[in-house]
Order: sequence, then C-alpha cells, then structure tokens
Amino acid sequence: MKPQQIAKIVGAAAATVTAAFALFNSVLSNITPPAKGLTPTWYAGIASLAALLILLWVLATTPSAPTLEQRRLIVRKAIFGAVAGVILLVAYLGTLNWFVYTYSEGSGTPARHVRGWYTPLGAASTQNMSVAEAIRQAGGLKFAEANDLLWTEKARKTIELVLLVEYIVALAALFYALFSLAALYIAIRRGK
Repeated sequence: MKPQQIAKIVGAAAATVTAAFALFNSVLSNITPPAKGLTPTWYAGIASLAALLILLWVLATTPSAPTLEQRRLIVRKAIFGAVAGVILLVAYLGTLNWFVYTYSEGSGTPARHVRGWYTPLGAASTQNMSVAEAIRQAGGLKFAEANDLLWTEKARKTIELVLLVEYIVALAALFYALFSLAALYIAIRRGK
C-alpha cells in the first residue's frame, strides 16, 4: 500500500470517528442507554470506535475493482446489514422504552434510570401507579434499590447489559451497511 493511500484511509477514519462521535454525543444522546457510571459521551466513544473498526474492515475487504458478482454480493450483504440493524434498533428502542424511567429525588432535575425485572412486591406496587410513584412510596430510589424492593440489582445490571449489546450491535450492522455501499460506490467510480 502506498503512503498516499494510507494517508487517505487514516484521514477517512479520523473523519468517520469525529463525525460519529459528534453525532452520538449530541443529537442521538437521548437514545443511549442510561447506565450507572456511564455517560452518553462514553457511548459516543464506543459508537465511534465501532464505526472506525467497521470502516477499516470494509475497506480492507472491498476489492478495488469488484466484478459484477462481487458487487451483487456486497449489495446483498449491505441490505442484510441494514435490515438487521433496523430490526435490532427497533428491539433496542422497545427495551429502552420498557425498562427506562425518569425519576427526580425531591426537587432535583429528572434523570433517566434503568430498572430491572420487577420483584413480586415491585410488580404489585407498580400495578396502579408509575415507576416514579412506586419509588417515592418505597422511600426513594436509594432505599428502594438498596433493599431490592422493586427490582434486584442483578436484574437491573442484566437489563443494562442487554441495552448495551442491543445498542452496539444495531449500530454495527447499520455502519456496516452504510460503509459497504460507500466503499462499493468508491471502488466502482475508481474503475471508470
């Protein structure tokens, strides 16, 4: 590989990471899973790193002059990646909607939190009220979580892990589809 080609790849990788980081740190920060100790910036960094790795993999595996059959295969894989990414994104948003709630302690700013599967007491407590009301009746978030009144710590951490995996895999599939089509387009344009 020539130094000019390496410089172009490094430049494209840096631009990709910068764009992905900016996008996921600003506009899309509301769909990042709220996990204790992890910020939207952390998720933006993970998304950016995933984008970079996928871009480099796609660039390394895309032929410089693809045949018609190779083009069709790349398009089919990109379509599969896009469909899988959309399905996983819908599943992720469903999990996010089901297990994330907003709660503020006293007059503080409301924050998003992840809950786990309900304990029997939690299921009974939340039957006729919101999660926030059940937490208030249980003595506050810290007390309810410390005593596993509504859900267990293990259940909450399991849901956080599910959200993280769904988020990263959905983004990886969508990045793959996008970068595959872009690399194919560039390879075709170069061949003309």
